[in-house]
Amino acid sequence: MKKSYKHGVLQAGVLFSKLFILFIDDIIIDLEPEVEVSLFADDLAVSVQYEDPKECERLMQLAIGKIEQWAKKWKMELNAAKTEYILFSNWNRESKWEGHLVLNAQQIKRDDTPKFLGVRFDWNMTFISHVKQAKYKLRQSLRTLRAVSHKRWGSRTEDLRTLFIGFVRSVAEYAGAWMTAASDTTIQQVEVEQNTGARLITGCLASTPIDALLVEADLVPLQLRRRIAAANARENIAEQPQSKQRAKSIRRDEREIVESRSRRNHKGPGNQGH
Repeated sequence: MKKSYKHGVLQAGVLFSKLFILFIDDIIIDLEPEVEVSLFADDLAVSVQYEDPKECERLMQLAIGKIEQWAKKWKMELNAAKTEYILFSNWNRESKWEGHLVLNAQQIKRDDTPKFLGVRFDWNMTFISHVKQAKYKLRQSLRTLRAVSHKRWGSRTEDLRTLFIGFVRSVAEYAGAWMTAASDTTIQQVEVEQNTGARLITGCLASTPIDALLVEADLVPLQLRRRIAAANARENIAEQPQSKQRAKSIRRDEREIVESRSRRNHKGPGNQGH
């Protein structure tokens, strides 16, 4: 039996995921050059950068309109209820900024800690929300490790270490390359959980120095592993064809934003109006 589809993709079969990727790949084709896009399967993040939030709002609404046109053309439904926005800024007075973005005639809601591909963001990119989420998951995973780490009848040290690396540490290192932007105090919350895991692996006392504890457990400090991951990510990005031009653009945008912030700060709060 044969079926023909005039729009959409068949939601069954081994080729579904690849066919869907091909189908949705041109959803961003009509967006303006200043619009940045991250697309993974059906998860889409769109961003624009400008010194004035109102201009960001205008550019974003134009991008949303283009995406709506694509969805209408290919008879795809966009879920406005699952769509969120946030304004990233290093200015405290913009931390609660409320915009007006519309999708399918519905106002898009603001989320102070939006989640994209498993990573929690916050308005000033401190990753505090993501670290709290990782800390909670780590503690859940450590309970499993603790259940099989009894001194008398528990698993061998080698097995505990293997379990920790695959089941526990992988949670702490998710998106680790980007966690270098977080403060040492924030990151320390995750380091503490690895230290707990190292004690479960080795059976060392709580008074054992951290350096000696990690050596005994044969574990590398998470901070060092994050730096290595960040260096590898930087290297991979640098090898991409458009990375040099993109790097120049980023540096130019950063200079413009810093200069703009400086001008706005010198004007004083009484002259702000956006």
